[in-house]
Amino acid sequence: MALIWPVTAALGEEFGWRTFVTARLLPILGLLPSGLLVGLIWGLRHLPADFVGLKGYGDLFWLAFLINGPIVLTAHAVIMTWLWHRTHGSTLVVVLYHWSITASAIVAPSAPSQGWEGIAAAGIGAAGIWLAAAILLAVRHGDFAPMPRLLRPEAA
Repeated sequence: MALIWPVTAALGEEFGWRTFVTARLLPILGLLPSGLLVGLIWGLRHLPADFVGLKGYGDLFWLAFLINGPIVLTAHAVIMTWLWHRTHGSTLVVVLYHWSITASAIVAPSAPSQGWEGIAAAGIGAAGIWLAAAILLAVRHGDFAPMPRLLRPEAA
């Protein structure tokens, strides 16, 4: 399961999120806003799958979903948008990244249990991913500089 499911999820989602959506947003919004927007939408879109995976949290479901969905996936999306752009649109690179995060969640889930202990573990994991994204932004800040707006035919 840790091999097959992550590959199919990564292929389907990355052709959509990076190759289709990001490719269209990037020239309009720039790198960081595109990554943030795609991540937020991607995280919210994970609600049906996360409902199945996180329903054991009971009353804490929404908090677990927000951490594991929009918060974590937005940080991953910032990193993946940069990777995709830096590799000149290599879908293979982001599919491998996506596969690694999905497979690792199956093989070694971050939460040792549900309830507040699981929420704490998810929060620590989310902070780690955001720290990685912040380091990337700091080290490669030039890559995230606003891109010049495209000249629209009506503006010419």
